[in-house]
Amino acid sequence: MTETPTENNNTGWTRVEVQGDEFATVAGPKCSQGLMHLIVHCDITKKNYGLASGNILDRLQQDWPDTKRLFIQLSFGPFITCALEHVEFGTWISHFVKSVLDVQFLQICGVFVGITDRYHRILQVDEHIVALGMDMRWFADDPAVMIMLRRGCAVDIGKTD
Repeated sequence: MTETPTENNNTGWTRVEVQGDEFATVAGPKCSQGLMHLIVHCDITKKNYGLASGNILDRLQQDWPDTKRLFIQLSFGPFITCALEHVEFGTWISHFVKSVLDVQFLQICGVFVGITDRYHRILQVDEHIVALGMDMRWFADDPAVMIMLRRGCAVDIGKTD
């Protein structure tokens, strides 16, 4: 797996890359760590963009139960995500967000999700947008909408249970 660039090096964080069912710790401690950067490689040519979210999330809570802050980078590499059908892509992101927030860690964990693609190669984690889905009158607070609109930026989607 290739290392994916981020705006800051996340020194002291555990950085794990996922491709299919294969997990590889590319930086930081391999054991349980409070700060986690999960880079999930996605492919627009595959069903569910090549993501088996149930397997990824089960493995995440088993191998890193002490996670306190989780950044998930949905990396589409050379693909252009703005060309995807918006409703289908947004629905997929919504399901993913709900699944992530249901992960059971040992304590409450803050979760941030962002998309990187051909035009947004770096995930900026030093600044983030908050979209908790509380204001249902407008789309401005919908996590899936904000993740799609703010490619390359980490979006705070809330905390796990």
